[in-house]
Amino acid sequence: MIPSNGFEVVPKLQILDLSGNAASLLDGPAFSSLPNLQELYLRKMGLTEVPSDILGLHQLRILALSQNSLQSVPE
Repeated sequence: MIPSNGFEVVPKLQILDLSGNAASLLDGPAFSSLPNLQELYLRKMGLTEVPSDILGLHQLRILALSQNSLQSVPE
């Protein structure tokens, strides 16, 4: 499991793939501490909603959310 402050040590990270690791998000890691993130893969995570702090990732170009249980996706 990734702690809520787990990404603070890698602020320059550009690509993150957590696909298939649903347990890694149980504590709600803060994607907002990854301002340079360009690609985020969250496939097969059992998500029912998009983590809200993803909306603040202004450099994000690819967001992969396939094979989840999303009811809606924010604009």
